[in-house]
Amino acid sequence: MFLRHAPNCTSSNPSKLYAAGLFFALLVGCSSAPPADPMKVCADKIDQADKLFKDESYVKAQTTLEEMMEGCHGSGYMERAQFLLAETRYKEEDWVEARGEYTTFVLNFPSSPFAETASFRKALSSYRMSYSDMRDDSPTQTAVRDFDEFVSNYPSSGLLDSAHHYQDSLTNRLGEKDFQTARLYSRMEEPLASAMYLKTFLNQYPTSPRQLEASLMIIDDYIILEQFDPAQFYLDRLAQMFPQAKSEHASLTSKLSSAKNDFEARVKDELKEKKYRKEDAK
Repeated sequence: MFLRHAPNCTSSNPSKLYAAGLFFALLVGCSSAPPADPMKVCADKIDQADKLFKDESYVKAQTTLEEMMEGCHGSGYMERAQFLLAETRYKEEDWVEARGEYTTFVLNFPSSPFAETASFRKALSSYRMSYSDMRDDSPTQTAVRDFDEFVSNYPSSGLLDSAHHYQDSLTNRLGEKDFQTARLYSRMEEPLASAMYLKTFLNQYPTSPRQLEASLMIIDDYIILEQFDPAQFYLDRLAQMFPQAKSEHASLTSKLSSAKNDFEARVKDELKEKKYRKEDAK
């Protein structure tokens, strides 16, 4: 197209020749401008995302990072970008997305100096999206697995004490389901089912803050069931594990004694009744 409309170089008009030359020079100059350095673009993008993160503009930082991750593969900035993206999700308390981003980071950059922190925050994100729910404890199970994985992979971590704290909390959270089920059966006046769940709970979750309450409930259940040996066993256990619960121990001891006396009196009455029936039959 340019050749079709260019001035005739044989023209004797100097001004036309000058204009044509100037236009050609400008055209060549524009077409030969050096392209932007991709590494510089990526560096600028990560710096921009860092600044947005520090300014707590997490959504804008996410947009910048996602754009950068589309065009900066192999640039050397991907590790930093992936971790920063996970951090923005964490700061927003978007636990599901945060866990996903940290998981991606740990898989892609297992040797990164940020991998330990990412693994811990992955587990912590799981913990924070996990709540006691009688219907579904799968989020809690996921958090248990995440913390187990962290402890296994980083046995010398400075975060180990915190990890153990969360592990204990998650264990107790799982136990809460058994406890609530037992309490439901107790309210339904089903002491046998209640005692079964409480026995499992007391054995499997010894650090639960529900231990005292569960101990009192199971003793009461066994008294109601007139199973006095297990009632006495858990009464002795109560005295050993909760010496501060003196009034509760005394009350249940009295209740157990009265239940035994009533049971023995009823057995005697039943034996007398059987004896009278035999005599009447003769």
